[in-house]
Amino acid sequence: MKLLATQSVHSGVFHDQHGAVMPPIYATSTFAQPAPGQHTGYEYSRSGNPTRHALESAIAELEGGTRGYAFASGLAASATVLEGLSTSATRANSSPPIRTKRPRLPITRWAMEQK
Repeated sequence: MKLLATQSVHSGVFHDQHGAVMPPIYATSTFAQPAPGQHTGYEYSRSGNPTRHALESAIAELEGGTRGYAFASGLAASATVLEGLSTSATRANSSPPIRTKRPRLPITRWAMEQK
């Protein structure tokens, strides 16, 4: 039997106490806590859960990074990037922005200009 040695197969090492080979999907919203505010790794599914942690670890390893991030939407990812920019940041588009009939709200909070 030939062993697979690709990084995409073996990245994001996962160890399950029940012997699962792939990380299960945790569909729970909250996790048990010994006392209020004292969690044992996860407290609420939106702030993190074992499934997302496995995905983020695999992404980081595949990309050669120290940390990977998974978002529920493109808007959440974009907002996170914008939050990290300074108020003097300049945005550059490689092509014209997407045209839409919906009204656009100016991005004044980040004081960005298009060049």
